[in-house]
Amino acid sequence: TSFESYQSFGLVADIGINYYHPVKLFSASLVLKIFGSQITKYYSEGERESVPFEIQAGISQKLAHAPFRLSLTLQHLQKWNLQYESDLEKNSSFIEEEVVTTSGKVGNIGDNLLRHAILGLEFMPGKNFYTAFGYNYQRRQDLKLTSLPAMVGFSWGFGLKVSKFHFSYGRATYHLAGASNLGLFMPNFGHVHSCSK
Repeated sequence: TSFESYQSFGLVADIGINYYHPVKLFSASLVLKIFGSQITKYYSEGERESVPFEIQAGISQKLAHAPFRLSLTLQHLQKWNLQYESDLEKNSSFIEEEVVTTSGKVGNIGDNLLRHAILGLEFMPGKNFYTAFGYNYQRRQDLKLTSLPAMVGFSWGFGLKVSKFHFSYGRATYHLAGASNLGLFMPNFGHVHSCSK
């Protein structure tokens, strides 16, 4: 990559493994995202920049006698503490320094644990249609407005198959100010057309 007159070379890759049991309708995966490092030409002399490496693991289970699939994704497994504290909060004179009680410690552990988890639910009434819903606790805690949290942290979507064509749409709310929309259209002959807003 290049930034103005600075250049650096690196090698990164996503490495994953998946296990699927067709009888039990169970799936498990492990992914190493952005695994690698800078190789030569550091931006700062003698200082190697870190890459945003992440370990993810996920499981999904389809119910045998109901059209539902449950999924759990664990993110940022290489780091325990995902809590964010802004400089404003650190320097605020309104925040009193107190000794954390036992119940506070338990709550703190629970909050951190939930920040690693992303929950998902799919409803599949037939082979040609599905709807999906997701909940990202960390995104909601970090990006919501306390006075108006709205749907921050939630996502939803659906997929439809008509003849030999597949269409899917998804929407994820990152902040009250906006959301991410993604549509995907896949004809049977292999070309993929996507549009996002």
